[in-house]
Amino acid sequence: MSEPDYQLKEENDRLKAKVERMEHQINYLIIEADTDHARWLRCLEDKERLTKAGDLMLKYASANMPYPPYVTIAKDWNAAKEGKQS
Repeated sequence: MSEPDYQLKEENDRLKAKVERMEHQINYLIIEADTDHARWLRCLEDKERLTKAGDLMLKYASANMPYPPYVTIAKDWNAAKEGKQS
């Protein structure tokens, strides 16, 4: 094999190895993205569940709690649901 042919084969082998590494990296990133998406969906489910529980707790508190503390708690809860500080 002549020197230019040898250099081309070497370059071809190097590029094939690089492509293989990149394919592995892409597969890894796809798995990571799927995992992160699943975590995000679980977080949304948890947020919904906790919001419903908080609303239900506030509903029952309104019947059993004196008016002034209830108003403060309701105001704080509604602000928290909107992502605001109380």
